[in-house]
Amino acid sequence: MIWLTVLIVFQQHNWHWVQERMRDLPQLRQQQAHVAIAESIANQAAKAWSPQVSAEVNATSTNDPTAVFSGKLANGTFELRDFAIVSPTGFDTYPVNNPDAFSDLLLHIHANQKLYDGGSSHNLRQQAHWQYQSQQWMFRDHEQQAWLQLVRGLLEIDMLTNQLVAAKELLEHTELSLRRVEALAAEGQVPTVRVAQSQASQASMAARVIAIEALLTARTQALANWLDVSPSDIEHFPELPKVPDIQTTDIRYSEHVAQSILHASESGQKSILPKWKPKVNLNAVFTNHQGDQTHWWAGISASWHLMDRGASQARKGQASANVMLAQAHLETQQRSSKQARDVTQAMYAATQAEHRALSQAEQAASSSLQAQNAMLEEGQLDAGSLFEVRQNLLNLQQDRIATQARMDQLGWQLLDAHGIDIQSVLMKGNQP
Repeated sequence: MIWLTVLIVFQQHNWHWVQERMRDLPQLRQQQAHVAIAESIANQAAKAWSPQVSAEVNATSTNDPTAVFSGKLANGTFELRDFAIVSPTGFDTYPVNNPDAFSDLLLHIHANQKLYDGGSSHNLRQQAHWQYQSQQWMFRDHEQQAWLQLVRGLLEIDMLTNQLVAAKELLEHTELSLRRVEALAAEGQVPTVRVAQSQASQASMAARVIAIEALLTARTQALANWLDVSPSDIEHFPELPKVPDIQTTDIRYSEHVAQSILHASESGQKSILPKWKPKVNLNAVFTNHQGDQTHWWAGISASWHLMDRGASQARKGQASANVMLAQAHLETQQRSSKQARDVTQAMYAATQAEHRALSQAEQAASSSLQAQNAMLEEGQLDAGSLFEVRQNLLNLQQDRIATQARMDQLGWQLLDAHGIDIQSVLMKGNQP
């Protein structure tokens, strides 16, 4: 039990390593940025009912009569002599026309609090929330498809590896038969034409091995480039677990995206106010002059939107169209999910039947090859006939391995079609 536990932990560690590489994919980082932007917008919308407070400090100096007298009045330093226009003698001009320069330090604080806006802020906040949710689900959908792409790549590499093993094994048998035929020809027991036939068979099998090796190298390099790792890292990836049985069906991430977009569109439609609904605000102002004189005022304002030459009606029409579009998109995603489940399930069943038939044909071809090998050694069969049997067996092996890989791929696609998170399945590894 100890070594089994260690093995499971090691596999989990490997999948965690893969998870880190997957998180660094550019397309997922880009989608994460969209999520962060949507979250910021949602946070801003959530604070729409928070009081808005601003402060301003002004330091001024002026001899403009209007500014001087209003400043003195606000500052509490206005004197009666400031009203004088001329002196009794009529020669000296008093400050009312030519005041001395006046300096002031003004602190101005303004506060605004929404009291009522007909539900517009609430619905805009809901719209931003659902837009944020849609971006989150969209990230999960991108992540799901990326993991599914990884599984496809690993399955293809596994298929080519198995095909290479089978081809090399058959090549060894072909080379063994060639040596036997060459020995028999040297003793004069078989004609030299059989040697040529065996050599052709061996060359054909060797070429097949080289072709599979080249394709395996190319696919491994492609997957390594996608993950930004080395081909040797791909070779040390943990083994893919068996596809678990599907117990439940959940909503696919693409459907969650469509649902969130619909909710956001509905909230946006509700945020457009009817003309009869007012916007009511509480405003308050506090001022301080030179740190001594303080003044304040507070008031409630109500405003109505009366006419905009049809602009608000156009916005309502656009919002209604957005809702209709979102509803159609959701229905499309729901139908697409159902079709994906039904079609993939049918293809999986057909591939299973094909795999069983190929396995039986491969077993029969293997038995036939063993029997004809014995006949070749006894001189009852020429090498040309044996070449055809070997070629047929190799083709059956390659087809059976490819069908197994296609069946495994369809199994993982079924998980996605049923809304099961592929990353979670892989992170569990081969644990029951």
